[in-house]
Amino acid sequence: MIGEETGIAELVGIEEAYSKFDTLQVHFYGKKEVRKGRKMGHITACADTIDEAIDIVTEAAKMIKIMGRNLSQ
Repeated sequence: MIGEETGIAELVGIEEAYSKFDTLQVHFYGKKEVRKGRKMGHITACADTIDEAIDIVTEAAKMIKIMGRNLSQ
């Protein structure tokens, strides 16, 4: 998961992804501040085939975002 904007890191969409995929694991590195392009975590999934796992991770990555809340808030 790569940061898309600058600010205080806020994980969005994780509950939706977990409810849809029961083999999903989200690894958030706990960095307090997100910056555009900064690696903030990664996603893994178990499945019967590699292709199925890739499909799960790809779909989950569309749901989960690391947003940057304004630093002055």
